[in-house]
Amino acid sequence: MMSKRNGRHVFDLATWRQVAPTADARTWRAAYDHFFDQALSRSPQWHKWARTGELQLNERQGVIWEKIRRRGGTFLDVGCGPGFLVGALLAHGKQAWGTDCSAKAIAFAKQSTSTGADHFFRMDLEELPGLGKTYDTVLCMELLEHLVNPEAAIRVLWDLVAEGGLLFVTMPRRVDDFNLEHLQEFGHERVEGLVALLCAGGAKKYPASVSQIHTQEGTTNWVISLEKREVDLRFVMVTGTTTETQQANDISGDGRIKTGVFNWQRLFRGFSAPVASLPDLSAFDVVHVQLSGTNFDAPRQIRKQLGPRSATKLVVNLDYALEFWYMYPPYPEVLLDQLRCADYIMSVEPHAAHILAELTGHPVYVIPHPADVEAITQTATARRERNDALVMLHRDAQDYLPYWMLRGCGLKTRVIGRLTPVGNATGSAIDYPALLYDYIHEGYLGGEVAVGLMAKSVLAVDCYTHHVCGRSQIELAALGVPCIGYRNVWAQRACFPTLTIAPGDVLTARAIVRRLLQDPEWYDAVGQQAQERVRMFNYESARVKYLTMLGRMEGDARPVLPQGVTEVRSAPVGALESGAGEVADPALVAVGEPAL
Repeated sequence: MMSKRNGRHVFDLATWRQVAPTADARTWRAAYDHFFDQALSRSPQWHKWARTGELQLNERQGVIWEKIRRRGGTFLDVGCGPGFLVGALLAHGKQAWGTDCSAKAIAFAKQSTSTGADHFFRMDLEELPGLGKTYDTVLCMELLEHLVNPEAAIRVLWDLVAEGGLLFVTMPRRVDDFNLEHLQEFGHERVEGLVALLCAGGAKKYPASVSQIHTQEGTTNWVISLEKREVDLRFVMVTGTTTETQQANDISGDGRIKTGVFNWQRLFRGFSAPVASLPDLSAFDVVHVQLSGTNFDAPRQIRKQLGPRSATKLVVNLDYALEFWYMYPPYPEVLLDQLRCADYIMSVEPHAAHILAELTGHPVYVIPHPADVEAITQTATARRERNDALVMLHRDAQDYLPYWMLRGCGLKTRVIGRLTPVGNATGSAIDYPALLYDYIHEGYLGGEVAVGLMAKSVLAVDCYTHHVCGRSQIELAALGVPCIGYRNVWAQRACFPTLTIAPGDVLTARAIVRRLLQDPEWYDAVGQQAQERVRMFNYESARVKYLTMLGRMEGDARPVLPQGVTEVRSAPVGALESGAGEVADPALVAVGEPAL
């Protein structure tokens, strides 16, 4: 493979695939010095980084960057090449290191990173266990296809992951004939086999996900994500449409900040699917239905398939505000019948939970959707970097009131929310109230975009009159941004008790705005209190409540009981006669005199 020509070693790439399986470590290092030189010659962005320090991640690196950029702890990039990802992590204040078998790659990475020369080291993959260290996030991008034994390599990588940490691995699906250094290709069965290796022969079951990246260059790459945390539940969420399913699975598989319903499957590392595509529901511990107009009949169908005494539990969650229950077809009583099919009924806020318990005659658990509170808090800005007053609009008569509450306060007003008139099919026109404010962001802003605007706001006003949990209030509280709002929103009362007002109370709101702007100590105290209180809505709190509801751990998840009922007890479920066949009563049966 290596020969001499005019006194110099010449690398013969054409024979590498034949030589690699028996090559020694010295030959491998020389080969990958050669591969790095070749890649450097056709990668102008690498030279630009070395000259200017300007990073330019490629499409695959960008996908992984979105998954990891808000993670804390330590990072190790195995097969780091020029060190782009490590450089990006160091630039964002992370504790990151990179290693590669090529001495030339490590030398390039060191000279290209002004502050991170000590964060790169040359080492063969087989030598890494000798470090005696583990890392909170281990990355391995486009390396396994170069190796003789990827199965042995992924075990080494997994051993480098700390308890509770994550492993991200990417590789191309097929070998490219132009990349003669590639020794392996990966079909779906082989990728699944790599994941299965990490749990083979052990009692522990770890959550894993496998997805694909289809790049603009026309390549397809696998992304394996493995978390070194035991799986709590075999969890599936039932969705109603193909679009909804795709959206749910995309959200749970990426690293974007999210609050809301689909965080349940991210929390339990499950997936979403329509009920018709799940022929064996008994394969799961929990079937979770987020009841909506698109999957309205799912509880009845699931109960019919599971039968009355299944070990698989059906959880039905109704998170629509009471004011929106009219949208459930075709009759109100059908809504109650669907809920009664559940082993556990959930609501995201107390007001609706009390009503549902009374109407269904069944216990109802108040468990808000998990919010990525810690990740949101990381995006918070200092008070001096905040500029405007944020206004949340909801297309109702209250949309005028924030204008009066903020008038004359000296802050520019920035609007997000539902801005188009009800019944406007095109969504092109904007309701008149929105035009009262200085800056308008038209259309739905979710996740990171909305959080980014919130983080730059001095304060917020949300005059929503419906009984909801309050996603915006959770996000603002995590950022420490004071929010004035109505008492019908649970998170408003919980996180901002001193800023909670009665609907339409413009005078109290104006007094609060003045004090927030004139009293810096009180402003800071309000923000700090909100950041402490909002932890009741974070991932761990939701996890404990959910598992306690299922009887899998000890915690505080007492249900709201129907009137006159004093306790609940576990009991075999019975059968409920329905026009469509037999469905089951909940596994939790109320004990006591029922209310008349």
